[in-house]
Amino acid sequence: MLIACRCANRSSFPSLTARLSLADDVLPKPVCTPQPPTDEQEAKIQEGIRLHDMGAYEEAVQKYLSVLDENPREITALHEASFTYFAQKKYDKALAVARRGAACQSRLLPQFHTSMGNALDAMVRPEEALAVYRAALEMDPPTRLLHFNLAVLLRGTGKAEEAKVEVQRELGLNPNHPGSHLLLGKIYAEAGMRIPAVMALSRFLLLEPSGPRAADTFGRLRPLLDAGVTRGEKSNQINIGISTPTEAQKKEGDFSAVEMGLAISAAASMMDPKERKGKKGKKEEPASEYSRMTTAYIIMGEVLGRAKPEDGFASGFYAAYFAQLQKDKQASAFVAVAWRDAKLEGLAEWTSANGPALDAFAEWDKGYKWPPVP
Repeated sequence: MLIACRCANRSSFPSLTARLSLADDVLPKPVCTPQPPTDEQEAKIQEGIRLHDMGAYEEAVQKYLSVLDENPREITALHEASFTYFAQKKYDKALAVARRGAACQSRLLPQFHTSMGNALDAMVRPEEALAVYRAALEMDPPTRLLHFNLAVLLRGTGKAEEAKVEVQRELGLNPNHPGSHLLLGKIYAEAGMRIPAVMALSRFLLLEPSGPRAADTFGRLRPLLDAGVTRGEKSNQINIGISTPTEAQKKEGDFSAVEMGLAISAAASMMDPKERKGKKGKKEEPASEYSRMTTAYIIMGEVLGRAKPEDGFASGFYAAYFAQLQKDKQASAFVAVAWRDAKLEGLAEWTSANGPALDAFAEWDKGYKWPPVP
C-alpha cells in the first residue's frame, strides 16, 4: 500500500538544473512521508546500484529517475541518485535531489543533509555548506559524520580550532571512525601538539593499517615519535631538546613528561652499538625496528598511566586508552597491527609467532570503553 505524501505536488520541487539558493531556507522542513517502492521499483533501484558500482553512472541515474517518475518520494532512489550525480561531478543535480529527499522525514534524513553539504562544498560555496551542516546538527545533534564533515570544511576554510572541536564531538559519537582520528591528528600536528598528534595518528593506523592514507601517516608519525633528538658532532653525542608547551597547547593536556620519555628512548636507539652495554657489561645487540617502536608505545603508556588526570580532550580521551594499553600488556600487539604495512624489521617474525596474542588484543580493543565526550 502506498502512503500519501503530505507535501506539495511534484511541480513545487526544485528542478535538477536550477542553481539553488539557500539564503532563505537552509534546510527544507521534513514534512513529507516517503512512499515505499513497489517490487518492480525496488528491482530498478538495485539494478541502478549495480550499475553505479560498475562505473556506469548515467545508466544508473536513468534507473533511479524512472522510479522517481512513478514515485517522487522514494527515498532510496533519491539518495542513490544524489550519490551518483555527485560521482559524476554534477553537483547542482546532486544538491537538488538531496534537497528533495531532505523534505521527507525518513531514516536517510542525515544522509540527505550530508549530501547537500558535500555538494555545496564541491561547488565552492563553503558558507552555504557550513550553514547546512550547522542547521542539520541543530535538528539532530547525535547524527554521525555531520560533525566530521563540518570539521573538514572548517579546517579547509582556516578555522582549525572550530574544526578540532567538531571532530572531537564526532569521536565522542563514533570512536572507531578512522577519518576522524586522522583529521584530528593532522590538526594537532599543525598546532604543534606533538603527543596528541602521535596518539590520534596511532589510533588511525590501528583502524586503517593499510592503503594510501596509512602510507602517508607512517611518514607523518615517525618524525613525531623521534622529534627533539639529534646527533651531535661527536659519534657518541646525542642531543635532546624538549619544547615548552604554550597555554593553548596545554588545553589538551601537558605531555612534557611523555616527550622526555620518548626522547630518551629515541636517543638510546641512536647510540652506537659499540657504546651500548647490557647486563654485566656485555655488549648489547641493537634492537629491531619493531622492538624499538614497541618500546616507544610502552614508555608513552607508562608515563601516561602515572600522570594525574587533566582536563582536555587528548588527556581524557586518548591518554586513558594508551595508558590502559600498556597496563594490560597490549603494546606489542598494538604495534604489530597498526604498523603492519610499514615493513618494520622484526615485525613479521613477531606476528607469525604470536597469533593468539593478536586475537586477544582484538578482543581487548573491541571491549575497550571510551569515555564520554561533552
